[in-house]
Amino acid sequence: AAVDRGRVEVYELHVLPGRMRRADPHQAGVTEQLLVHAGRLRTGPEQDPVELRPGDFVAFDGSVAHLYEALREPVSATLVMTSPS
Repeated sequence: AAVDRGRVEVYELHVLPGRMRRADPHQAGVTEQLLVHAGRLRTGPEQDPVELRPGDFVAFDGSVAHLYEALREPVSATLVMTSPS
């Protein structure tokens, strides 16, 4: 039997301070996972964002409005987004 794994997208993310980005909700079932390499990043659902430092990882529901905000210095991170097919 075939296994449907959906879709996986991988992005190199760069966020500059002073330019908070709000993202509209994706389709139901989308998960965003971020690993921060440099800088401090506030991210996650608009109602409950978290602050990450280098080496920190977070996964959250991408089907709600969410944000990305660099705190003080530029941020470098890897973003993996998984979607059902």
